[in-house]
Amino acid sequence: MKKFMKWSAAAAAALGLSVFGGMAVVNAAAVNAEQAKAIAFEHAGVAASDVDSVRVKEDWDWGRTVYEIEFYAGTTEYDYDIAKDSGEILQADYEVHGGYRGGRGQSGSYALSYGDAVNKVLARVPGATEQNLRMKRDHDHGRATYEGELRYNGYEYDFELDAETGEFLEWNSERDWF
Repeated sequence: MKKFMKWSAAAAAALGLSVFGGMAVVNAAAVNAEQAKAIAFEHAGVAASDVDSVRVKEDWDWGRTVYEIEFYAGTTEYDYDIAKDSGEILQADYEVHGGYRGGRGQSGSYALSYGDAVNKVLARVPGATEQNLRMKRDHDHGRATYEGELRYNGYEYDFELDAETGEFLEWNSERDWF
């Protein structure tokens, strides 16, 4: 019986199966670190050749194994949590680094109207409406911005938008667990 159990476990391991409670289960949807990086790059719209540096760390989060992926492309830092078992993006955000480029925003004016800022945010989350959005004008680090959050379809999106250029400085998306 011991030989049969050892042989069965070895065969299951060779076939990518796991034995749990006497039942073999195929884990065909699992992704490896390279696949998780490719998922993150594609979602960010960044070619692998444009990535300056990347860090991948396997971690345990929300009761499942995830890949925490951080990479830089140009002046933008991207952070992703990708589920190892399915390749699902659980969390994604980016932040543009670098100083203020001058212009009217320096004095606190808003070249981008509030309504235009609302439209830019809503365009990134199809189906969301103004009722899902909370946004305010702000002035951070010498830069006029709009910042806020949008909750829609089980996700929470936090953002910061440059009020002078209309560029997203930050965009974080995370599954809304509550």
